[in-house]
Formats: sequence, structure tokens, C-alpha cells
Amino acid sequence: MATATPNSVQTLPTARILHNCIRENRDHGFIYLNNPKVGCSTVKSALWQAVTGEKPARGAGVHAVAGSPFNAKPVDAAFAERAYIFTFVRNPYQRVVSAYLNKVIARRNPAWKAFAQRHDVDGTGLVTFDSFVEALAAVPPELHDPHWRPQHLNTLYPFVKPNLIADLESLDSLLPEILGRLFPGQPMPAAVKRKRNTATRARAIWRSQLSDAGTRKRVLDVFGADFEAFGYRTDVDAEPEPTRGPQISEHQHKGLAKLVAYLAADGQGKAPALRALEREEGAESLVDWVLAQRLRLIASNRERVGQMLESHAAQIAAGPTYLKQIAEQVRLGPAVKGQDAEE
Repeated sequence: MATATPNSVQTLPTARILHNCIRENRDHGFIYLNNPKVGCSTVKSALWQAVTGEKPARGAGVHAVAGSPFNAKPVDAAFAERAYIFTFVRNPYQRVVSAYLNKVIARRNPAWKAFAQRHDVDGTGLVTFDSFVEALAAVPPELHDPHWRPQHLNTLYPFVKPNLIADLESLDSLLPEILGRLFPGQPMPAAVKRKRNTATRARAIWRSQLSDAGTRKRVLDVFGADFEAFGYRTDVDAEPEPTRGPQISEHQHKGLAKLVAYLAADGQGKAPALRALEREEGAESLVDWVLAQRLRLIASNRERVGQMLESHAAQIAAGPTYLKQIAEQVRLGPAVKGQDAEE
């Protein structure tokens, strides 16, 4: 089994993250990696109109999976391998400020309500940006609301490498190209240009929100992997654009196919599917999640559980809260049910 290297970025395809992230449509051959606060409303609305010919219904709207033309639970490994996968990312400083303005100051539900309940926030008082970031730093990143969850977790990066990954500022120019590829000869949907209300305000004031050195350090502690993974500068005074342009390729996704095969497997098929996934290129970015799955698969064998917990004690101690929770559940027994500790 591969082992994680120090400071390596880990991918955690938990059931919750996958449900938030995956928006696939097999009829049209795409998987959009949904990354909230990075133009996702515009992208999903445009895709919805292109697939159905109609705008999303009012009410739950474009973010709901039920009743949408998207599937959030991948089950077809062959499709996952050949799908056209794309996503957009954003300067982490600007994104966390935008999330704060949109979900905490404007108090948009359900993200605001969940934040207030988790952190016992008085709904009538002002939550400062500094206290918001301090609250985020106290929660394991994989358990964050997707609007401020680190983007590498939202997009399954680096294990999944999209065919197109680009900065938010490229969305207006690239989304028509994506739609042209997926829906050749079809009229362009109306919802192609992104909304610029709260995004514009975040772009205008984000530096002022990061004036406190402690707040900047906490932002880097939580989102540091995103700066490195997607080419953004950590210097607040530097240009906010990424140091590299859109990443575009035509490769297939053998790793994602193996992951989907494992998730879809039952009973005795789980263990060999997990071994095949471990051998896939890039699996070093899955080692913490894979160890959690291995522990789950042997949970009923108390002797093997003890041996594995002992032999992987250092990895568990240094790993994400998700891994620690699975390890503790398996140590206590009985066999862990369900896929994820947080469910």
C-alpha cells in the first residue's frame, strides 16, 4: 500500500463530498465537478437549459439534484473513464470572503443556519470575518460546508484531474466553448454569463478583510493546499490571478473509473476493487481514504483490526479527522456500517 508523503494533498471521496461534487449526465458525456462560490450557479443553470431546453424550476432551483438532469452518485465506471470532466477554481482569499459575504453577512440558508448551529452563533449579532475564519479553523476541512470547504476536496483533486480546470475569471469565455463541445449545433442557453453581485463586492474588498495577520495565517492553515494546487499566490498584496492559465487535455480517467468501480462493488467484490484502486496512478493522494476503507472492510476481524491500527498508528495520528473517526469506530466495534464516519 502506498504511503502519504509529508504535506501531500489528499483526496477524500467521502459520500458527502461526492454528493456535493459530482454532477454528471451520461447522455451528454460530461461530469461537472461542482465547486460552490466559483460560478457554480451559472454553470449548472447553463447545463440544465442545454440538456432540457428549459430553465431550472423555482424553489429548490439549480442546486437540487432531485428533479435535475444531473446524477450525483456515479455508478458507471466505463462512463467515468471516458467522460469529459471540467471545473472552475478561484483565488482562495477571494472565495472565502465571498462565502462570508454571501452566506454569513447576507445569511443565506441553509449554509448560514448550519454555520450558526454548529458554532452556537447568536442569529441577531454581527459575525466578523475574523471570527468566521477562526470558526472555520476549528472544524476539520472535510466537514466544512461546501461553500467554504477547500476546493481540492470539492473537486476530488489531485486524484481526479479534469480535462479542463480554469480560474473563475475564465468562466465567461470558456463556458460557451464547453457548451459548444457538449451540445454541438445547439443554440446557446441564456444563462451563460455569470452573476456578479456578491462576487463583485468580494473582489473589491477582499484585501481589507485580510488585514489581520492571525486571520491570514488561519486562512492559509485551512486553504493552503488550494493555493499550491491551483497556482495562486499566498501574498495578499500580489496579483490575485493564478500563475498559470487554464489546464486543458483530452486524457481519460482510469483512476476515477477504479474509484467508481469500488463504490459500486458489493460484498466480496469490495476488497479486490480497492486493491485495483490502490495500484492506479496517483493513488498516493488517496492513502488516508483508502486506509479508512481497508479498516471498514476488516472491521469484524478483531485481530486484523488491532494489527492494522498498530502498524498504521503514525498515519492515523497525522491524518484527517475522517480517518481518525473511522479508526476509532473500528477499534470500538462492531463492524462499521455505512460509508462515512460523518454520516
